[in-house]
Amino acid sequence: LTRKKSNEMCKNSQDIICSGAGTCQCGRCKCANSEGSGLVYGKFCECDDRECIDDETEEICSGHGKCYCGNCYCEAGWHGDKCEFQCDITPWEIKKRCTSPDGKICSNRGTCVCGECTCHDVDPTG
Repeated sequence: LTRKKSNEMCKNSQDIICSGAGTCQCGRCKCANSEGSGLVYGKFCECDDRECIDDETEEICSGHGKCYCGNCYCEAGWHGDKCEFQCDITPWEIKKRCTSPDGKICSNRGTCVCGECTCHDVDPTG
């Protein structure tokens, strides 16, 4: 197997070898995992579960969910990108409370947490 052919076999759909998260060896991606963490995986190293680590607790999905391919799937009663918010209302009710009349979550100007919009920085010019 030539190096060129090997690298071709390791390219993802964007033509990036091992998604930039690993090295190509004999036509297969070897994902870069520090200390054997196993947090980067997939045929093309396309999944990076380091995205699920909560900055404050340093736990995956804040210890309240499971991570798959960089996305947290929270246990019941927990919400947020990293399952960091405890909330007693259903995901459906949360979405309903945060959906603006135009059908967008928080008018695309904030983040929905437990049924309440938290606005991003507001443009001072209005």
